[in-house]
Amino acid sequence: MTFSKSLIVAVVSVLLVAGCSSAEFSRLNPWAAVAEQSRIPSDATVYACASNKQLVVRHPEGGKSVVIIYPEREFRLDLAPSPGGGYTNGRAIFSTKDGEITLVEGNETLFSGCRKPAG
Repeated sequence: MTFSKSLIVAVVSVLLVAGCSSAEFSRLNPWAAVAEQSRIPSDATVYACASNKQLVVRHPEGGKSVVIIYPEREFRLDLAPSPGGGYTNGRAIFSTKDGEITLVEGNETLFSGCRKPAG
């Protein structure tokens, strides 16, 4: 009887260890390397601007608004009613002229000379 119980315990132990070898224990390891995910949404465009700045903008379908994305916040600008007025929320203005984008908030130009990257 003792031999058969020992044999059963040994076989079960081997099966349990074999079953565990395929488990992903690395995801449970807090020190395992984790690939950093981009903070830029996949549907956003990153514009290269003057002074080596980057402006991240999402263009929702329909063209009636744009969403400006900063690391700490994002805000929507609606299509301005006047021709050539760009997009605004009453405080900030996102405008395009000759293929270059400018973002002005109040009296301060935050981004200028912004262009889509080549490619």
